[in-house]
Amino acid sequence: MSAAYCILRERSEKTVKYKTPQGKEVCLTREVYLRDDVFCKCLICSKPACKSEGNLLSADIKNYVIVDGYEALNYWEVFEFEAIKGIILTLSTLNFVQQQAANKRPYKRIQMALEDPVQSCILFDNEFHRKCFRPPLFAETALDYATRMNWIASHWYQSHLGQSVSVILITNNKDVVADCASKTTPLSSGNQAVTVLSLPEFLQIYYPDLSGAKMLLDSLEASLQVKSAPPDQTEVLHVPLDQTDSEVVKTTIIPNAPEPGQMYPAHIPESALMAGLRSGQFLRGILRVSRFRAATEAMVALTDASTVKHQPELKQALASRSEVAVRGMQHRNRAVDGDVVVIRLLPRDQWTAVSSNISASESNAAEVVETVTGAPEPRREESSLDLISDHSVLPCGFVVGIISRNWRDYVCTLVPESDGQPGGFSEVGWVLVTPWDRRIPRIRLHTTQASKLAQERFIVRIDSWVASSNYPNGHYVQSLGRIGDLETETQTLLIEHNLAVRAFSDAQLFLWKCGHAKFESQSYRIRYAVSVLWEIDFDAFEVLNIWYGRTVIRSSYKLTYEVAQRIYDPPKTSVTGKLDSLPPGELLLQKLGGTKELGELIPELKNLSKDRMLQELIRLESSIKLLVEIASTIRARRVARGGLELDSIEVAVRFADAQTRSGDLEDLVPKEQLEMHGTVAELMIFANHWVARRCLEVYPDRSCLRRHPPPRPEFFEELKLCAASRGFSLDTESNRALSASLAAAEDPKDPEVKRVLLQLTTRAMTNALYFSTGADNLTREQFSHYGLALNLYTHFTSPIRRYADMIVHRVLLTALGDCRSAISGQPTVKSVCSSPIVFTETDLFTPEQLSAVCRHMNEQHWAAQQVQRASMELFQALFFRNKPEDDPIRRADGIICQLRGSNGFIVLVSRFGIRGAVCVKDPQGQIAWADPQSGNISWMPADSGLEVVRVHNPNRSDCGHLEVRDTRTSSVQRYQLFDHVTVSVHVSDSVAHGLGLRLKLLTGPRSVLVDGSTPVNKATVALTTEAGQNRISSELIESVQATDVQRRQKRALDEQMERDDAQDEMDQDAVIARLHEPTSLYHHFRKLVRPYVPPCASSDETS
Repeated sequence: MSAAYCILRERSEKTVKYKTPQGKEVCLTREVYLRDDVFCKCLICSKPACKSEGNLLSADIKNYVIVDGYEALNYWEVFEFEAIKGIILTLSTLNFVQQQAANKRPYKRIQMALEDPVQSCILFDNEFHRKCFRPPLFAETALDYATRMNWIASHWYQSHLGQSVSVILITNNKDVVADCASKTTPLSSGNQAVTVLSLPEFLQIYYPDLSGAKMLLDSLEASLQVKSAPPDQTEVLHVPLDQTDSEVVKTTIIPNAPEPGQMYPAHIPESALMAGLRSGQFLRGILRVSRFRAATEAMVALTDASTVKHQPELKQALASRSEVAVRGMQHRNRAVDGDVVVIRLLPRDQWTAVSSNISASESNAAEVVETVTGAPEPRREESSLDLISDHSVLPCGFVVGIISRNWRDYVCTLVPESDGQPGGFSEVGWVLVTPWDRRIPRIRLHTTQASKLAQERFIVRIDSWVASSNYPNGHYVQSLGRIGDLETETQTLLIEHNLAVRAFSDAQLFLWKCGHAKFESQSYRIRYAVSVLWEIDFDAFEVLNIWYGRTVIRSSYKLTYEVAQRIYDPPKTSVTGKLDSLPPGELLLQKLGGTKELGELIPELKNLSKDRMLQELIRLESSIKLLVEIASTIRARRVARGGLELDSIEVAVRFADAQTRSGDLEDLVPKEQLEMHGTVAELMIFANHWVARRCLEVYPDRSCLRRHPPPRPEFFEELKLCAASRGFSLDTESNRALSASLAAAEDPKDPEVKRVLLQLTTRAMTNALYFSTGADNLTREQFSHYGLALNLYTHFTSPIRRYADMIVHRVLLTALGDCRSAISGQPTVKSVCSSPIVFTETDLFTPEQLSAVCRHMNEQHWAAQQVQRASMELFQALFFRNKPEDDPIRRADGIICQLRGSNGFIVLVSRFGIRGAVCVKDPQGQIAWADPQSGNISWMPADSGLEVVRVHNPNRSDCGHLEVRDTRTSSVQRYQLFDHVTVSVHVSDSVAHGLGLRLKLLTGPRSVLVDGSTPVNKATVALTTEAGQNRISSELIESVQATDVQRRQKRALDEQMERDDAQDEMDQDAVIARLHEPTSLYHHFRKLVRPYVPPCASSDETS
């Protein structure tokens, strides 16, 4: 050995006293081994060893802050402000938080800050440092011990770093600090002393302009005062000493009544909850609150319905939905949406049905049509409730305890009195704020700047919910900006979906820095990639050989989807006689607009001669057609195996400035699905499948794949009933059967029927999920992708957009080793990368690590989809808000895609991609009545003799239809699935919940009126409507088709007129050019007549 190593084994002891969640006091004695190689982790330190590992504090920080245990436990959120830098957290403080916190949330929050590179925060292991550790004193409290250890650490940091920095100890326990200082040897004259400040003093001196931190501190102090009040003995049910847990469970048959002076009953002790779960008399699940009936309706999605052991009569009731209804806030017992709760079922005679009528809040909330498979279960709650008949009921229960809270950051608004605030509010005091999420109850908040909060959206965190309060207590965290500002509303959407975006730190961006010379040396036409290449038999379209590896793609042409589509399917031209005799290349060139237009579309062809341009154009056209043929064949085979081709409606926002996507919103344009989109998508699916096969072959337990579970049978019920109303029968036993059924469900007279069925199929799908092949306990059959009909699938083709693709790239490159062909051993394409990055098995995630990463990606992927949908709703609302009420663009054609209870239906507006509720009977009791001649809707008062009834034909297993009956004249108006109606789009502006879309019925369908002179009953209605139904439906469809034909003819005429106008302008320009030639007769004539033209005539001619 070249150097001698000294191993220091100085041992000491540490006694830890704390209370368990059950209230039991525990005293532990631990051995502590002390050492000298515990580093300060500061870049400003002159010792190289202190800069060797882990997160380091920047050298430009001049004030280092050590946080005491009490401040870290109760005020850590203040130190999360990015402006506060140089935070040193000692192990003593971290242990104090872990031992004294009532739950794990504060400890986890600090751990996340230590792991977050954006936070300027480090952990100092002072209890392992020989110069910083001291054993606890006799009868010394945990807080005093933590303060004493932090003082010693602060003193050591100041001595270690010298005059280069100032060390500040944040503590309110100054008596202990003074005692420690009196017993500590002063630092040398060259070193300054440690500064000891309370948190308010620290903010006032060093961050006087950080008003947000001051507001947060005030709110936290007020919330802490509530916590430190005398404990409420009714928070947990008091159990006599002679009563066992099983006896507590047996006596909890119905909800307990609140104690005098309390609003809610106490929760059952944790030991009794566990006993009830083991016996099967209690059920565990996740609480899901209704979006539009938040105060009255909620569902508990059972996480383990098999615990119903001793109640066999409930197995059938829970087998179909695995959900239990919780009615009202009292039965919810202070649980918030997302909490893991324990419930007990009510007696069967107290079970009730859940209303499927359109609520007042839902009638003001239209939504964007889902464009991805896997609609979330919470969004299916209102639609699935309609499947419950009037005589069926749901199992109902009540919350007896809460296992874990799901409290998060909530965006809230202080609603003025005119918008519902009960009573006025003073500048300082407690106020009720309304969360942006309708499912969350209002929150009590203490503030010192109420007038400022009334104009902003801000973040609030819930601290507690005591049984004596109707509302939970919370504290202010951060302001987002003024209400209605686009940036504020965008931040609201991100935070509400747990996608808060912060600026990257310098340490994170350092690895991505690239010199200007290196950047200039890389041509924009050369792109490094990991590729999959196939050798295909063109006769049978079978894959003969596959090559995986690194390649450098040198693009010959940069084509957009639109340009490739124009080459594949050139636009029609009205001048056909002259072009029919042209060669194919020349014909394609003329259809694309000529050489000048082609040079603008494809810049690579701009400087070529015409002959060379034609050759390249023909070669490009044949290549595109070959790709389309290959992709079409692959798609046809995949669909034959059961692949689903679902429809989606995507709407793009057209801005005034299309380049920068800024300015006014000019229009909402449905995105056109081109053949090129489908071609590229199919080839990407093909590549993803083969990469998944290769990864699983080499690393069967360390691969990241993507699976799509089959939907639950009950999710198809709405789709089946909807299809049955048009006489279609859907087989949902397998994806192949469903695909064949949907292909056959074609109505040649109304193409919108097929679109509605495909949209409902999309909503019935479950979510596709990333998973680890070695840690998620799945069988090989569960690896499959239901929607794509593939046994293996992953994401490989979009590494610039998805982290999952980067993980798959690493697995694939590790599997390839030297990047040669995986089959033949002789690649057909050689890598030109001079120094490729080589991955080994040590660079891959373990199965458990990969499983955690996959769960995170699934959560983020789902949240991103929801934010995309919510953002689209926001822009749609902004678009319609700027339009006058009488603007024709507000009127839109819609098709009824679902009936809701007995007061309305759901309409799909394809023009704008909107799906929303339309009331036939509004919340004020007014009923829509259509004029027999024009079909225009008039809203009749509640006492006008009209009633709305949901009618089911006993001979048909469909959704039935809605009838508006006039009891005075016996007239009946009918609304049924797939009827076309006209709606107007309005904007509902809520201070607390932002902008939203609202649909209102303008005209009913042409089949709405059924005249009758006899009293209305079900039998009469059935006979009356059945007789003329075919005629009415055919007339409606013919009318729609005629309208479509007229629109197409008008569009073709407008295009022809535009081409004619352009041709006229070109002809006129040519004539003018010839007239201005010096040799033209026009110039000779001007020379002859100019001397004899009078001045007035010359002036008139000039003008």
